[in-house]
Amino acid sequence: MVNSRRLVSTLPKPKAGNQRLFFFIIFIFFWTLFDGTISFLTPRLITAIQGNEAKMGLILATSSVWGAIFDFLIARNRRRLSYRRLLFYLLAICAGYPLLLHYATKTWLMLIAMAVWGLYSDIFRFSIFNFISHETPKEKFAFSFGLIDIFKTGGYLLAPLIIGIVLTTSNSRPLIYLGWFFLGIALIALLLLTKKRPGDPRTTSSETHQPITLRIELALWRKIGRNLLPVLMLTFFLNIWDAFFWTLGPLLSHSPTQASFFVTAYMLPALFVTGYIRPLTHRWGKKRTAIGALLAGSATLSLIFICPQNGLEIGLVFLTSCLISVAWPATNGAYADYIKETASVEKEIAGLQDFFANSGYILGPILAGWLGQRWGELPAFSILGGIGLVTALTLITVTPRKIRVRLSS
Repeated sequence: MVNSRRLVSTLPKPKAGNQRLFFFIIFIFFWTLFDGTISFLTPRLITAIQGNEAKMGLILATSSVWGAIFDFLIARNRRRLSYRRLLFYLLAICAGYPLLLHYATKTWLMLIAMAVWGLYSDIFRFSIFNFISHETPKEKFAFSFGLIDIFKTGGYLLAPLIIGIVLTTSNSRPLIYLGWFFLGIALIALLLLTKKRPGDPRTTSSETHQPITLRIELALWRKIGRNLLPVLMLTFFLNIWDAFFWTLGPLLSHSPTQASFFVTAYMLPALFVTGYIRPLTHRWGKKRTAIGALLAGSATLSLIFICPQNGLEIGLVFLTSCLISVAWPATNGAYADYIKETASVEKEIAGLQDFFANSGYILGPILAGWLGQRWGELPAFSILGGIGLVTALTLITVTPRKIRVRLSS
């Protein structure tokens, strides 16, 4: 259970000189409530029109393909973009996306909607990094990112829960109105965030951008990727897992309420497993902890096909997520170690991690849609557990005890 008093105590107070971070967190929370609502709505709408979960998965996967393209385009222009401008662009695009999706009755319109979804997701991510680098002292970067992650997780957790309470039919309009309501509150927070304050201190990023050729960059990626391949494959599968749940979870039952509780059970453990990470990684190491969590979570999920849809499957998903949620921070901690040991290639390590994460979000919806169409939703989750079991056992076999990033040939 989340210690709410402790959580509130971490929230920066407006009068303590952290006004911008305070309003940015409020913006993040309500924006993720919007995106969580849309993420629940999108696969349901596409499946209703296409009548085929396999096609739905393929269409959803294109959003991550576009996301990878926009990663490159936004990154090349990041010095000319401020988080203020990016966030207003973000809200404008988000306000139109639900209508575009709702009236996308043709496949080509759905593909355009997926491109828009990929674009606004990238804008959101770049906005966070831009805000932190410009409005937060360097020594508070880790604290700020951690605080933002808490409220992002909270938004994605509460969104399906709220949907289960307010939605009683398959009509999508209530979800569109609910999403706009969350966006409206996010807009108020953004206006307060961007309000000019006399004498407000500003910090600027000290990051310098050294030109580097594509050939050198690819050579670095190849060398680093060869060293980090087991951890990168773990990242790849964890993102397949997450995309799988957000693709098939909303379709699990004809009852929107039951489907929303299923997704909520998947998201909830991420809020409280963090406190158990340090003792586990201290004893077993970050890589072994992450792989062990994947092994245990996959073995548990593989049993879900025997659960009748009377609430037992929701309990099993909650247990599975308690296990698998350990793998995420343990894996991210491993990347932090590699970056600390080889700070000169920080961007390359981060870029590889993002590439494998995007690849997982491309394959995840395709796999979920195909398995769901062929075998049904619950058996599809069991198959995912089986694949995870094989993946974990393979990683246990091939992952060296100590991984070092070697830049020399």
